[in-house]
Amino acid sequence: MLASAVPRILTPLVMLCAACEACGGSPPVHTGSDPVVVGTHPVSDTETPMPELAMVPSDLSGSTLEAQASLASGSNRFALDLFRGRPAGNQVFSPGSISLALAMTWAGARGETAAQLARPFGFDDDTHAGAAGLIHAYNQPGSPLAVANRLYGEQSFDLRAAFVSLAQDRYAAPFEGLNFRQDAEGARHQINRWVADRTHHRIADLLSRGAVNESTRLVLVNAAYFLGDWADPFERHATQYEPFHATATSQFNVPLMNKRLGALNATVDGARILSLPYAGNRFAMVFVLPVARHGLAALERSLDAAQWERFMDALRQDEVVVAIPRFEVKLEPSLSLVDSLQQMGVTHAFDSALADFTGMAEPRPDVGPLVVGNILHQAFLRVDEAGTEAAAATAVVMAEGAAAPRPPNFVFRADEPFLFALRDQQSGLILFMGRVTDPR
Repeated sequence: MLASAVPRILTPLVMLCAACEACGGSPPVHTGSDPVVVGTHPVSDTETPMPELAMVPSDLSGSTLEAQASLASGSNRFALDLFRGRPAGNQVFSPGSISLALAMTWAGARGETAAQLARPFGFDDDTHAGAAGLIHAYNQPGSPLAVANRLYGEQSFDLRAAFVSLAQDRYAAPFEGLNFRQDAEGARHQINRWVADRTHHRIADLLSRGAVNESTRLVLVNAAYFLGDWADPFERHATQYEPFHATATSQFNVPLMNKRLGALNATVDGARILSLPYAGNRFAMVFVLPVARHGLAALERSLDAAQWERFMDALRQDEVVVAIPRFEVKLEPSLSLVDSLQQMGVTHAFDSALADFTGMAEPRPDVGPLVVGNILHQAFLRVDEAGTEAAAATAVVMAEGAAAPRPPNFVFRADEPFLFALRDQQSGLILFMGRVTDPR
């Protein structure tokens, strides 16, 4: 891939943990410029961050394909539950990013707090092993997807060594100490710079002013970056401006990419499904259209994890005539996931009287308990004909050898609102998901 290639799909997620001080206590004072000690892991607040995009977990014990598929299955169930609650219009989010970040958080939860966090995602004894296996695979050289995790802790606040070790060993998440108590704004800028660096500056302000303050004790950050070429690229000269029927009474012209190719497709449960693989065939973009014209809203209301599995099981290889618009969708400013998770039964984590994160930090009489202050998410996704200039050149060469066409068995014409999901074809994990109602 060319260094100048445009990053099309990326997302960061951040979880903010604060020490509740409603009890009247105050955080312990840390004086001097000594390195912050977290268990046996001293980290200087001036230490140069490691290049997380190249980092892989060191502990892969139990990271079987079954463990990875189990994590993917639970994450997909959460994804579809979350998606049904999203408002109308263009949408994009990364259930894969959210699930990995919350799995790391779940490692520090105990009691009913842990049980509530586990339910929407299906976390179990194999979750950390499954996460390690997926992150290890995604961060290999040549992979179009890279996942980065990092822990930012208040430098005067001690975390349990076991939690920090698990985050490092299973999630490749190094720890860095920041001075939230005396310079929360400086800490915010440092975290935002880390996110911007790992998203090619598409997301520069994940944490807005006030998102962290002097009570912040820990910030868990996940960033995922995907840059993939189609296995069978579209030809730019075949893209034509054609009507997109946004509603029964509204239409406008958009650039529709056109292609005749062999691809996985199906018609099942009132939906037409198309799966287009990226080079390497590990990842694919799934497009979903209703069979009934302008029937997307009804299709979404019935879409759950079981139906999604029926969609995937029904896919068969055949020749397809495809028309899909170029599009770009963004989730900004940052979306708080607190309300959605509370509606799914995750309540203790956000309640200072009930939250139990004693797996992250030992309770102290002079410090209030850790509680989740917020969970923030941003995402960006762009689809075009080829993805990079190199892939576009290859597409022209391929087009020159086209044979005389025969009538296609399947036509997939996305000239009305549709769903999309970028998935890992090996584990089944939905990495990015969304809706396009206006490709402009």
